[in-house]
Amino acid sequence: MPVVDTTNPFSNNEQITSTKLNNIMDNSFFVSGAVVPGQGLQVTAGGQMQIGDLAVTSAKIADSNVTQAKLADNVVGNGPLFRAYKNATQNISTSTDTIVSFQVEQHDTNNNFSSNEFTPSVAGYYMLTASVGLTLVADELSVQIQKNAAAYDFSERSSEPSYRTRLTTLMYMNGSTDSARVVARHIEGVSRIIDDNASVTSFSGCLIRSA
Repeated sequence: MPVVDTTNPFSNNEQITSTKLNNIMDNSFFVSGAVVPGQGLQVTAGGQMQIGDLAVTSAKIADSNVTQAKLADNVVGNGPLFRAYKNATQNISTSTDTIVSFQVEQHDTNNNFSSNEFTPSVAGYYMLTASVGLTLVADELSVQIQKNAAAYDFSERSSEPSYRTRLTTLMYMNGSTDSARVVARHIEGVSRIIDDNASVTSFSGCLIRSA
């Protein structure tokens, strides 16, 4: 058994200071049989030190207790993710920016997509993809992703009549007030109809790096 330093005896209710504890450790030695399973570190009534089984038997961090802010660089974790698509047609007037509506949420892990806008509650850098298709070809069809109702990024305008266009961009979002939405435009002589096919007209995004 280890021997307690006799220069630092303990009386009832006496406070154990770091100095006394250091002296105990410095003047203690251990022999086979000193470990008492399940007892931890203690000084017995007889003045002996015992060390029990100190193995970790369960997780020390509860599930869902690690926040994005506590993650190291280049570790994303389970950030928000969404994908919405159309299941109803929508008119798009000539030379007019038209906010694209989405009726179905295929994924929305943090309930951040509503009223055709994505407003994440976790700050960070998001990859966003918007895809728009028409039922008939149109000249210079393009799509933009807006941030807080202002233009953020544009797809290239088709040089020939086109049915579809797509845009992928990176956007920093502050996790509280920043939102993103999709706007489409064409310059055909008459109105066109946005396709309601789920694989043609959609809006999706996910957190790829925390702030």
